[in-house]
Amino acid sequence: LLDRLRLSAGLVLAAVVLSGAVALFVAAAHPRSGQSAPDAGAAFAAIAAGATVAGLCWAASIRARSGRIAGFALGLAAGTLYGLVGGVLKATVHTLLQDGVLAVIAGWPLWALVVLGAWGFALHQRAYTRAPLQASLPALSVASPLVGMAFGILAFREVPASGTLAVLGEVAGMAAIVVSVAVLGRLSTTPARQPGRHSQQVSG
Repeated sequence: LLDRLRLSAGLVLAAVVLSGAVALFVAAAHPRSGQSAPDAGAAFAAIAAGATVAGLCWAASIRARSGRIAGFALGLAAGTLYGLVGGVLKATVHTLLQDGVLAVIAGWPLWALVVLGAWGFALHQRAYTRAPLQASLPALSVASPLVGMAFGILAFREVPASGTLAVLGEVAGMAAIVVSVAVLGRLSTTPARQPGRHSQQVSG
């Protein structure tokens, strides 16, 4: 819609399956609560790693000759940053509830939240200008929950569910994610027909 193109039924179905697969994976891997306050050292390491990935993807999008590759890279970068935002937001809320507003203003989580959120939003919007929505959406949809989960494991010592049903759900969800992303990528590279173009060439 943003690209003024009519989405095919296959694209819509693949996008719906992707959303459901991400939801299944997150629900199946729902981690047990760890510590309420984040480990600052682990949080900084996770943020540094995520920011590095986002920066490399951003640089790759600038050098990419293909708009779709650029869109994919920007979607991956934005999804990575959004995943970090979710973790940092949790740290910010914890600081607010435990220590009050002044501690939030003086602490690192709020300012990390502002920087990461603004950067992610800017890259997300940039992705829309470089490629069709379906080029960036799969990478963003997959990266965001996975990075958020990784941040929770590292910074909050959360433990993903490990029961038999949970593992089966995680495997099924990840398999569906991979398949739906592959389908989206294949369908999005199929050139759309433009009604009337052939007739205009004939008449011209």
